[in-house]
Amino acid sequence: MEIEEFLKDKNEKYDFSNDGASNFYCNIKNGVEKFFAYMLKSKKESFKDDEIAKKQLEKYEYILIDPDNKSNLMQQIYKILWNVEDPNMKKCIKNKMISGETLNSANTTLGKFYKYIERNFDKCVKRHPGYIYYILYDYLNSENMEIIDKIIHSEEFEKFVRSYHTIGNFMPVPVNCNCPRGMSSKIKDYWDLTLLHIYNYYINDNYEGIRYIVNELDNDKWQESSNAKLYISWLNDYGKGKMGWKNFIESNYLKAFVKHDYFPKELWQGHFDKDSDGQIKNILPVNESQCIEYFNNATYCIYERGREMIKVLKKKINIK
Repeated sequence: MEIEEFLKDKNEKYDFSNDGASNFYCNIKNGVEKFFAYMLKSKKESFKDDEIAKKQLEKYEYILIDPDNKSNLMQQIYKILWNVEDPNMKKCIKNKMISGETLNSANTTLGKFYKYIERNFDKCVKRHPGYIYYILYDYLNSENMEIIDKIIHSEEFEKFVRSYHTIGNFMPVPVNCNCPRGMSSKIKDYWDLTLLHIYNYYINDNYEGIRYIVNELDNDKWQESSNAKLYISWLNDYGKGKMGWKNFIESNYLKAFVKHDYFPKELWQGHFDKDSDGQIKNILPVNESQCIEYFNNATYCIYERGREMIKVLKKKINIK
């Protein structure tokens, strides 16, 4: 698909994982089942010794790409919305491909969502549900289907995963810096916490949050690591202090994720609360209602950002 076709026929809800994918995948109606299909493709090897799962997986033999990095359409959009000649963007390019990141993750919160739903069911196979593997296992093997059905028919989660691979949930980041925050125990891939740490870097000259983002928690000389140097240099390209922070937000079309005073929005109430040591008190949601609040708020912000990005796209290539 070319950029003009996208802007003519699509909107902020277009699913970029459809780019180059097979009809079977594109035509899955339920957003949660489509998300499961996406995750099953990437984790297929995990089920190679499970005969029931292997049989089920036969229908998932389709072409699928990682849209934040490998979608040709998204690569076109990155190059129009961001100036590839800027120093900050040059740090995001390798082999002529722009390194993209999916801002708001699904897997961590889904694991907690499963856990809190599970508490309401007496008859279920008790496993550690914090990993997407176990949820996909249940889905393929028709186990704990009361829980799986509730997830599939959760209006809030279904809307969120429909927004997951849309334009408003993608942005360029420095090469090799898109995965570490997902593995960081201090962030768990939450975009509001990521923005809070970046805010503190600009406004309070606090480097500690950058350590969390690049996941160098066990490295006393973390600022000497290649990812830390690259990430800090990338942030510095936007400027210093309040003006650097504001430039970072505006250059990356992130106003949907900050308040009117440019302070980051919590994706559920109390997510920025701190303990007596000054650390985030609860990085993960502590109940089902917080999971739902996250799904709702993230979906709203993703689509709001997406509308802004499409508006700028149309202006830049003169399409009304």
